[in-house]
Amino acid sequence: MTSTEKNIIRNKRSFEPLEQSLGAEGTAVLPSTGEAALHGDIIEKVGGESISPAYREKLAMLKFMEEPLEIMLHESIDPNAEQFIFCAVNGEGAGPHKMPWLPRGVPVTVKRKHVERLARAKPISLSTFDTTDATGALAKGIRSRRALAYPFSVIHDQNPKGPAWLKGVLAEA
Repeated sequence: MTSTEKNIIRNKRSFEPLEQSLGAEGTAVLPSTGEAALHGDIIEKVGGESISPAYREKLAMLKFMEEPLEIMLHESIDPNAEQFIFCAVNGEGAGPHKMPWLPRGVPVTVKRKHVERLARAKPISLSTFDTTDATGALAKGIRSRRALAYPFSVIHDQNPKGPAWLKGVLAEA
């Protein structure tokens, strides 16, 4: 028996999700035609004025991320670099016919969500160096550097908010 199991037995403070209330139960009858009689929070009407501002913002962002952009992945001088870059979001590839491979050096049209994946692919390079601290003693310093794993250029973006969005994504860690 592990120490955690002993503490649970000794303290009797275990939390069992299966013993907790899982929320109110209810039923609703949906007629074959016309409006449904809504009782409480069982059914949330979608559309019109019933959509919350936060949900509208989320829908707008999802629509924004589905917009097409024309980009070009830069070619590499490394002879061992991949000629086709794997890029997919939730199993949906960025390439033609939803294939996950994008060629280098050729303009391609992809969705903004795939450009975000490319923009967030920033490996970190760490290096150490010798320095002196405030007391004059020898100390080690660590320098980190980031760069795009797959440098690219945006050739065409129809949305005027696109450049500011990309700049924000690139600035994030």
